[in-house]
Amino acid sequence: MSRTLFLSPPSFDGFDGGAGSRYQARREVTSYWYPTWLAQPAALVPNSKLLDCPPHNIGIEACLAEAKNYDHVIIHTSTPSLKNDCKVAEAIKEARPETTIGFVGAHAAVLPTETLKASWAIDWVGRKEFDFTCREVAEGRPFSEIDGLSYRKDGRIVHNRERELIRDMDALPWVADVYKRDLEIEKYFIGYLQHPYISLYTGRGCPAQCTFCLWPQTIGGHKYRVRSPQNVADEMAYMKRIFPQVREFFFDDDTFTANLPRAREIARKLGRLGVTWSCNSRANLDYDTIKFFKDNGLRLFLVGYESGNDETLKRIKKGVTTDEMRRFTKDCHKAGVVIHGTFILGLPVE
Repeated sequence: MSRTLFLSPPSFDGFDGGAGSRYQARREVTSYWYPTWLAQPAALVPNSKLLDCPPHNIGIEACLAEAKNYDHVIIHTSTPSLKNDCKVAEAIKEARPETTIGFVGAHAAVLPTETLKASWAIDWVGRKEFDFTCREVAEGRPFSEIDGLSYRKDGRIVHNRERELIRDMDALPWVADVYKRDLEIEKYFIGYLQHPYISLYTGRGCPAQCTFCLWPQTIGGHKYRVRSPQNVADEMAYMKRIFPQVREFFFDDDTFTANLPRAREIARKLGRLGVTWSCNSRANLDYDTIKFFKDNGLRLFLVGYESGNDETLKRIKKGVTTDEMRRFTKDCHKAGVVIHGTFILGLPVE
């Protein structure tokens, strides 16, 4: 297994790390989200390291000095950061030409050809769900044998067949040890969560069909694939032990409440652990469910209301009406659950 660096490069001024580590955000306040999409493949690759430069104030010189120690560098990119990330990749290659560099992320998944053409320094692109793609590259397998990979060969770009989405999510190792080893968790802030917080996934994909949403349509898919409740509870117990300073855990699943029987079982187990937690939810839960979550440690729902106009909600296939949203909101207030609502301005025809 080659030594592999999973990298969120130094960013341009004012660009925060953000969701999935490379979010389209420029803010006036300090706000950093965990590099969740890099942490998971890093947990799969022995002797790897996760270097998240923006929140740790790691500049380009320190980044390049660290990158020299690795045979492979895997960069999580995004549309607004692609140009900057290409410059970092080129600097890594210039300092150590034999380094193999791969790009992953939603932008690379949707536009693999364009991403490869963006820089001569990019050797490969991982499409869709890229965890095991990264591991197989680190193992030294021939590029031609790796599903989900796009790369250059004899002056042309080759796209291997798609990789199947992971079915057994319990097969993925926990990210807890990667966080402990490579991240200073106090560096991560988000305005609506108690500090310090930790964000992680208990599942991927979302059955909803919202037209605007990035992750289900690019990487995760529309089937909610989940870790077992016991697997989640065991990692939470472990995180509680190794991160005693954490005040809140956030489940970043696109819609944690999409599978309510499982969500209730996880909540029951978290209640026994005595941890404070929050999650993404649609605005369609009933009062009894909300109250049950609250009684078992839930503090906050992150809710995508998106719009207060029912015609707009239909147009974007939100699947929730304003009447449902009002009932949900009142029930959360009644149960004592905090809501961080998100909205979109400029939806189609607005």
